[in-house]
Amino acid sequence: HCLMTFVFASKEKQAADGQGGSAGGIRRYGKLVLVDLAGSERLRETGNTAREAVRETGAINKSLFTLGQVLASLAARSSRGEGSFGAAPVHVPFRDSKLTQLLWDGLRGSGRALMLACLGPMKQHAEESLNTLHFASVALRIKAQPVVLLDPQDQLVLELRGTIRQLQEENRALAAAMAQLSSGADASVVFGTLPEKLRLAAARDAMGSAPAPSAQAAPVPTGES
Repeated sequence: HCLMTFVFASKEKQAADGQGGSAGGIRRYGKLVLVDLAGSERLRETGNTAREAVRETGAINKSLFTLGQVLASLAARSSRGEGSFGAAPVHVPFRDSKLTQLLWDGLRGSGRALMLACLGPMKQHAEESLNTLHFASVALRIKAQPVVLLDPQDQLVLELRGTIRQLQEENRALAAAMAQLSSGADASVVFGTLPEKLRLAAARDAMGSAPAPSAQAAPVPTGES
C-alpha cells in the first residue's frame, strides 16, 4: 500500500464584531489522507516463492481482510443505529492492522471518505472485480457526520460567547415584558410573548412560591346529644 497524510491548520482573521477565538482568530485543523491500496496477492498466480515475497503477500492480504472487517462493522453500526435504545454496540477492529489504524480518522465517522474502485475488463479478472465491487458496496452503507476540528480554547471561547448572547437576548425580552406590565398590559398576554425557556422558568418559580394550603382542625365530637 501507499499512504500519504497531509495535515492542515488555518486561522481566521479577527472579525470586526470580535467573534474570534482565544488568540484573536478561530483556529481549525484538518487532515487529508490519500491511500493507494494494493490488490490481493495470490502466490500461485505470481509464482514467487521467496521468503520476503511470502511475508509481504501475507501482510497485504491481512490488511485488506481487516479493512473489509472494519467497513462491514461500520456499515452494521450505521444500519442498526448504534446509540439508540436497545441497540447493542458493534466492535470495530481498528487496531487489528496498521492500515486501519492509520485510516481511523477518516473511517470513524467524523470525516469524509471517498473510495475509487478500479475494475479490470479482462475475463480472467472477473472474480477480483466482483470482490472489489462488494468491497465498495459495503463502504457505501457507512453513514458519517463530518465535524469541524477547532482548537479546544477557541471552542470554549465560542461556547461561552454563545451563552452570553443567549443571556443578553433573555434580558432584553424580560426588560420588554417589564415595560409592558408597567404600562398596564395584560399579564397573560405579556407572559405569552416570552421565550419558552423563560415561560417554563416563571411557571416553576410560581409553583415553588405558592403558599401551601393551611390544615384545618376537624371538629372533635363531645359526646353530648
